[in-house]
Amino acid sequence: MRTIIFFVLIFIGHIGFCQYTRTYNVHIDTFKNGTVFHYNTRKIVKSKEFQLHEFYLKEVVRHTFYYPNGHKSSMSERITKKGTYGKYCFEIKFEQKEFYENGKLKSRELNLCDCYKVKKYKYNERGKLISHEYIKNRWVKKKMD
Repeated sequence: MRTIIFFVLIFIGHIGFCQYTRTYNVHIDTFKNGTVFHYNTRKIVKSKEFQLHEFYLKEVVRHTFYYPNGHKSSMSERITKKGTYGKYCFEIKFEQKEFYENGKLKSRELNLCDCYKVKKYKYNERGKLISHEYIKNRWVKKKMD
């Protein structure tokens, strides 16, 4: 019984050193009549203690703009990270959507892993897909001097 309690205490103490700090911020701008114009959220996750080879910082930023009638005008989401964990790219995902004044989707663009893969979609005013484009960029490895 003592050994189980000992291992539980060691496990709890070990978790405290490798946890992350999380911050969440919300910013709201409004029109003069009081309706929301811009809604911005920012979520930051980073390691508590800075270590040279084990530093981690992830940031998720969402912007939403609205028309005066209350429908969305545009939305964007950007996920970036710094550190040695996960994918090797700085900007993991960037997604941008634009809307017509009636609330239907106008266009959507999705960039993955520092624009390595780009997907673009365009819609008409009824919300029907009229064109799409897929781009995959290939990086050329250069020799170091």
